[in-house]
Amino acid sequence: MWFDCAPAEAMIVVSEMGEQWSPQTAPAMQAEMAMIMISPPLPPNTSTTFGILIPIVINIFPDEISQMMCITIAACLGGAVMGDHCSPISDTTIMASTGGKSDHINHVSTQLPYACLVAAMCVVFYAIAGVVQSVIVTPFAIAAMVGVLLLIKRIQMKKTPSQSKKA
Repeated sequence: MWFDCAPAEAMIVVSEMGEQWSPQTAPAMQAEMAMIMISPPLPPNTSTTFGILIPIVINIFPDEISQMMCITIAACLGGAVMGDHCSPISDTTIMASTGGKSDHINHVSTQLPYACLVAAMCVVFYAIAGVVQSVIVTPFAIAAMVGVLLLIKRIQMKKTPSQSKKA
């Protein structure tokens, strides 16, 4: 099968981690690891993060391709993308601030709170998905995210009611 070609290092990591890599904790742990791996001072590269973490995920679930494997791979991918978007030395972040003709550090500092909020909610719902072991959590995660975004919008409108009416 395609997952038999995973690097030996991934098997070593999984065997050394032991019980900490249970299917219930894998999604949240992988998301957190991906976010941390791609943050400075490490060089931010989502492809490298995928290449390191996905073989580990595959070795956590060696028997079959299951919903939990898919959830955990999604957590790995999402965490790496979040870390890439929030890293001030990431090529995509630099290109986004340059393309928007904005100050680079200002660009990073304004998107960081929103990205961290979404990341925190994702980790919570990855943890719930790990316990439930199903993708049925997805609609609830989407509803919670929309609710939080509407709450943020309401709070912003209360802070600056004159500016929000002009827009």
